[in-house]
Amino acid sequence: MQYNLIGSSYSYKKTIIFFSIGFSILVASGFYGFGYDWYEAYNRPNLQWGLWHRDRLGFAVSTLTIYNIHFGIYITSLLLALSTGILVETFFKISNMQSLFFFIIIFIGIIHTWPIIMSTSNAMRQGLSMSFIFLMFSAIVRNNKKLSFIYIIISTFLHTAGPLYLFIYGTMLILLKFNTIIKKKNHLLFVYLFISIIVCLGIILSLMIFSPLKSETLVIGKDFSKIFVFIGFIYIFLFINYFSKTIKNPINIFLFIFSFISLALFFYGFNWEYERLNMMMTIPYIMVIGSFIKGKDFKLIFLILTFGLLLLLTFYTGMYASLK
Repeated sequence: MQYNLIGSSYSYKKTIIFFSIGFSILVASGFYGFGYDWYEAYNRPNLQWGLWHRDRLGFAVSTLTIYNIHFGIYITSLLLALSTGILVETFFKISNMQSLFFFIIIFIGIIHTWPIIMSTSNAMRQGLSMSFIFLMFSAIVRNNKKLSFIYIIISTFLHTAGPLYLFIYGTMLILLKFNTIIKKKNHLLFVYLFISIIVCLGIILSLMIFSPLKSETLVIGKDFSKIFVFIGFIYIFLFINYFSKTIKNPINIFLFIFSFISLALFFYGFNWEYERLNMMMTIPYIMVIGSFIKGKDFKLIFLILTFGLLLLLTFYTGMYASLK
């Protein structure tokens, strides 16, 4: 397969900015419709709070209104599209897939899938938090730990899921330290499994104490929980099977810890938490699993087919409210 329109880093940046601005305008105009949370929480000017809430910043940004213009939805959709583009560009670079043409196809496809659409015109605080988690991923891959830490801290003040991701981030840094301390791969794998399981049990115990109510919920209106379970097990299998390779990329380690926690949430019946957390990690999961495939051509085919399927699911679940 011959790639054309290779493009420089500058070309990628211009492309990301151009399509992100266009996407945010379409979202804010109601082109894709609006979800339940928009009408119940975010479609109001400058939401006021009597008490301090940790995720108050998320509400403040998502409801920001100036001169009757709801800037919150523009900011949320623009940030999420920009961060998604940066994340995809990062994976293209580490996979040595220098094709601006296919980058545009995949990028446009991704921002129209339900994890992004739902997080721009519905679950807006989730969208803001996702933006900075995606930026954290890109920064940590570029070995910019200070910037990645700033991004993950910001995400904790935007959505209730933020502290969990901060905890996973901290565990990831600890495991990265063990990479340099323990030389034998079998011993290192044992440490990874042991720490991940301990962290997982600690989080579940905390939720059982502080959030004892287990809520029944359907992922984006349909029951795709078994798909998420399948992805979690597949990822853990791939991580262990390619252990020597996977531990070199911090995102792989982050998702490995996340997979244990996510599966535990599901089996313990924390359905709402399971749904939202997996929704935020769907795009990184697909990109990372694609990186295990050998050959640039096959990587591209996998990404195009997978995100194409995700687009079909977006239509099937009625996520585009304007088309109902």
